[in-house]
Amino acid sequence: CGMVIAMDYGKGSLANIQDLIAAAKGKPFLIDPKGHDYARYRGAALIKPNREEMRELVGGWSTRDELDFKARQFLLASGIESILLTQAAEGMTLYTRTDSLHQEAANVVPVDVSSAGEAALAAYAAALAKGLSRPTCLRLASKAAGIAISRSGTVVCTQEEVFNGLG
Repeated sequence: CGMVIAMDYGKGSLANIQDLIAAAKGKPFLIDPKGHDYARYRGAALIKPNREEMRELVGGWSTRDELDFKARQFLLASGIESILLTQAAEGMTLYTRTDSLHQEAANVVPVDVSSAGEAALAAYAAALAKGLSRPTCLRLASKAAGIAISRSGTVVCTQEEVFNGLG
């Protein structure tokens, strides 16, 4: 495979996450993290925390500039390449060690937020696998999250819905 995506629900199936990241042999490893020990994700290409998980990761912040600074400092120290921060109605932000990109949320009235994070990470990964730019990956991740929250329960977003002719 060209990429590995994992969702850590804290149930024990990823207890050996470092072994899994090492087994990926340098292929991008994207993960939705859980818990307090983010050092265990060292070597991941991307982690996708939500706002509450980000507060545990970097501490609190008062401004977007402060959050941007703390996110980049974390990346420089952690051995993780990037963060895709999902922020509900405030959209999502992609942090790298040198940059940040923000994507506003789609103007969707939420029916159910179940599976929004999974949809966002899956769409980001699929777009990345297609070789699309990071801004496009971010935009498509936001679009998928918007689709997910517009429906009841956990849902699957189709390629047609998310990519809408992009390939």
